[in-house]
Amino acid sequence: MRVDDNFTGRPATCPACKQRFRIEKASAKPEGIQKGKTLPEGPKSDLAPPHASSARKRIRRIALVASCIVCAIAAVAVAAVVYLHPKTQGPPLVYVVPLVDDIDGGIDPEWFAFYDRLRRWHDRNSIPGSFAFYPETMNSPEFNKIIADMYASKNIQLILKGEGQYQGRDLDQMSLSEARQALEAWRNKFITELEAMGYSDIAVPVSYNQQMMRFTETIRDAARAVGFKLCLELGDSEHGYISTLPDFDITQYSVSLTTTSQAGPDEDFKEPEQVIQEILDFNHDQLLYINGVKVVPLLCHQQDFRTSETSSIIDEKKFGIYTSLLTMAKKEPRIQLLKAAEVYDLRH
Repeated sequence: MRVDDNFTGRPATCPACKQRFRIEKASAKPEGIQKGKTLPEGPKSDLAPPHASSARKRIRRIALVASCIVCAIAAVAVAAVVYLHPKTQGPPLVYVVPLVDDIDGGIDPEWFAFYDRLRRWHDRNSIPGSFAFYPETMNSPEFNKIIADMYASKNIQLILKGEGQYQGRDLDQMSLSEARQALEAWRNKFITELEAMGYSDIAVPVSYNQQMMRFTETIRDAARAVGFKLCLELGDSEHGYISTLPDFDITQYSVSLTTTSQAGPDEDFKEPEQVIQEILDFNHDQLLYINGVKVVPLLCHQQDFRTSETSSIIDEKKFGIYTSLLTMAKKEPRIQLLKAAEVYDLRH
């Protein structure tokens, strides 16, 4: 704000609100008084004395100055928010896809309660998650209900996970037509089980994941032919790097929650702050980008949360790290959380 100290009548400008105003000369005469004239004597005049006009100007000046100070403070506050939250200045530095792998209906049913707890936490906190499940194991009402609840959740996206074998043969050794037959069977199993629960017009997952990362170009082509658009492989395939296609995206990397990048109850979790920093610093020769912003899957497995291989007790410390990490990531302005298929949608 600029105000002429001598009240010369020059316009003053408040840079915060861009409002212009004019301070009248302190020597300005009240209306009706001409230069060289004095107030008439006798009966009380209707004209206000000069000192009243001066007082009004002083009050007006104080009000204008106070108003501009408030505007300036507001501008400083906005600038501080922009500085402290870079996301307000543009896109995030990284898109993160939180992924829980190996959702399996073929294990001890006592562990199914963890799957439901996981989904309910994401729903309660409105945090996106992608869960890779085995459709071939949809063989019990309890597990099928859990998958159906995930399917119906607006915060969860299912990823169809392919088995290592189909009808006794290794998937990565099959021809294109054989691999396509296997993927169609798993897809149809998912549809059939949901229809049996009363669902119709099933939206089949468009994201795929291959067991043991034994992904090949043939499996890629089969997945594409069946209708998948994205394969979230979480590390390098033993068959080498599999290239993306113009209409089929692939990741072959991830940031793991475990210190060894291995899965299981015996694997320790990193601290949330360490994982956040790894995500921000992450680099890879075959990074996937969305408009110049890197995409990083954040990986853990359902079995990581067990207290032992044979126990169905949840490791509350690990679950607390998981929930704290995603809560931090949601608030971190340099990170935006996505569901799996949103990666494809934003790239195409």
